[in-house]
Amino acid sequence: MARVLRILLIILILLILIAVVWWFFQRNSEGDTTTNTTTNITISAPTGGFEAPEAIVVETPSDTDADGLADSEELDLGTKIDIPDTDADGLADYDEVRIYTTNPLRSDSDDDGFSDGDEVEQGFNPNGAGPLLNTQQAITDDRNQ
Repeated sequence: MARVLRILLIILILLILIAVVWWFFQRNSEGDTTTNTTTNITISAPTGGFEAPEAIVVETPSDTDADGLADSEELDLGTKIDIPDTDADGLADYDEVRIYTTNPLRSDSDDDGFSDGDEVEQGFNPNGAGPLLNTQQAITDDRNQ
């Protein structure tokens, strides 16, 4: 009797083992995401007379002082291409030209005795009397162009 129980137990263990192995392989064959698959795509070039297109070269203007104005613009304006703030007033040449419309060659564009940079820092208009209005909006608009 013990021998029969032992044989039945071995058969039961083998059936369970076979079921687990079968389940494992079925799960992988049904698109389990842990399975790696590779797709090969072959692209053939046309034969006879095929010429590759020339490379497109996009030239970006140089900006030696990294102030945002191209060297060619700085030469046109008379500002120094190797100094980001030509008039040393605390505003970069780019900001004077594009944002505040002040003179990048004069540290005090409105001749009121305060440098353009000091006026902007204090919230005053560097081009004349009064407060500096909509500065942040002007900067945002300019940077988005």
